[in-house]
Amino acid sequence: MIVIPKINGKHVAGQDAGHFLLKDVLSVNAGEFAAWAVHSFASRLQQSCAIAVTVTDSGNDITLVKEPMQSSERYELEIKPDTITLHAANELGAIWGLATLYQMIIDARNSGQNKLDAQVFSDEPKFPHRGLLVDVGRHFFDVDEMKRIIEEMSVYKLNVLHWHLSEDQGWRIESKVYPRLHESASNGQYYTQQQIKEIVQYAKERGVEIIPEFDIPGHSSAAISAYKELSCFDEEIAVASGYGVFRVVMCPGKDSTYQWIFNLLDELVELFPSPYFHMGGDECPRDRWERCPHCNERMKQHQLESYDDLQGYFMNQINAYLKGKGKTMIGWSDFLKASNVSQDIVIQYWLENTAESYVYPYFAAGQKMIFSDMFNFYFDYPHCMVKLRKTYEYDPKIREHTQLSGDHILGLEGTIWTERVLTNEQLESMISLRIQALAEAAWTIDRDYDEFLERLKAHLQPNHIAKLISLPFEEVALTDEQAMVTALKMMSAMKSEMSETFTDAGISDEEKNRIGQMFNAEIFGDTDLREFAKKMGLS
Repeated sequence: MIVIPKINGKHVAGQDAGHFLLKDVLSVNAGEFAAWAVHSFASRLQQSCAIAVTVTDSGNDITLVKEPMQSSERYELEIKPDTITLHAANELGAIWGLATLYQMIIDARNSGQNKLDAQVFSDEPKFPHRGLLVDVGRHFFDVDEMKRIIEEMSVYKLNVLHWHLSEDQGWRIESKVYPRLHESASNGQYYTQQQIKEIVQYAKERGVEIIPEFDIPGHSSAAISAYKELSCFDEEIAVASGYGVFRVVMCPGKDSTYQWIFNLLDELVELFPSPYFHMGGDECPRDRWERCPHCNERMKQHQLESYDDLQGYFMNQINAYLKGKGKTMIGWSDFLKASNVSQDIVIQYWLENTAESYVYPYFAAGQKMIFSDMFNFYFDYPHCMVKLRKTYEYDPKIREHTQLSGDHILGLEGTIWTERVLTNEQLESMISLRIQALAEAAWTIDRDYDEFLERLKAHLQPNHIAKLISLPFEEVALTDEQAMVTALKMMSAMKSEMSETFTDAGISDEEKNRIGQMFNAEIFGDTDLREFAKKMGLS
């Protein structure tokens, strides 16, 4: 079976039990399920292998049966010579079962067999959160491109699109409450509210939940350019054109900042039905706060001992407001440097550049977390630096703390930041084939990288199940030696490019050096780089 992600449940092949013969028209009895749960399955079969799907009350080629399951995303598939029966508890389970069936049908059609062996199996995911972040703040990607990505995610059972909608370089959503956000802070590139609703519905029909992110208090130059009063000193700034960490950030000392955010949230939460809402919280410089009378007065009033705790207080206030709206807040792990972060905020872990972990104590105390480890899941980095194998074989860890477990691990999420990603082709080539590895890392318990590569090849040729533009397979599935050689060649050029385009990394030289050491360890391990370069003729 070439299915990606590989199934988790018990698989029983039919013993001389015959085959289900594929036809040019398949009828689907949706039973108690909403008809939209079948839409993507029907569309895929029509486009990929000219099989028409009709949804009827009496059709018996494929029958969907709604019944209680051990988990909400579990499904069971039974293939007999005369019919296929899919059991699931809800539309989400049905969508995943049909995604599996779609991959099996494509393989059978293209192999010339045109039949499915009789068999029975069940399947359910390892983690409930299997996500991909797409940054449209730094560079904008239109509705059609977002739909292409969502469709590919759905085929591989990735169930969360983390939509990064605001950045220093642009605000990307229409606001009727604060219209200058899209009128002057978007460079004319934004989604209307109607387009947001259209994409949310498109994603729903494919089992993909959209979690929006509006990054505060840092990475907010675009918003401040339109509403300068959000900053500590009402500074007039432009939408950022370079990249890095910018020093003018939102002021957590002014009451008006909170009211502005609350008014905006009143509008935006209505557009996104997800129970989660991401509010950023990463890479926020403190230098304006240190000089701000409003910030220092608030710290005094609330007995906050550090500017880290001031950000913790700020994020807690936003969290409390979202909670009143029925939303659970997510934020980046950076603000766990504070000592007062609310226990009910979900944390997205990506990197620590301090000598000791400030994240692990929160995890050990039960804080819910999503893992987006930079060295495994930052897909904007070249394949030689964030290797396919490292994505595939990842298990949650925080620094030296490995083999983490518990229900407070919600899952895994890949990210594609777009500082250096300008076109649809670049975007797709950076995530394609990596999202298949991510999907299996997040779904499948018993994994084997070499066996995965064989199935992945089958999804490219002859089956063309993977639709996004991708680099040649050999450039993606690099061996360790190939990756090290390529990385050595690229790193000096990349360092020069980043120094020209990134105005400020927002961290000290000591922290930069520590991150560099981490990257070297992740890419090269214990290899002596001088000896390796000499051996490969690179010295």
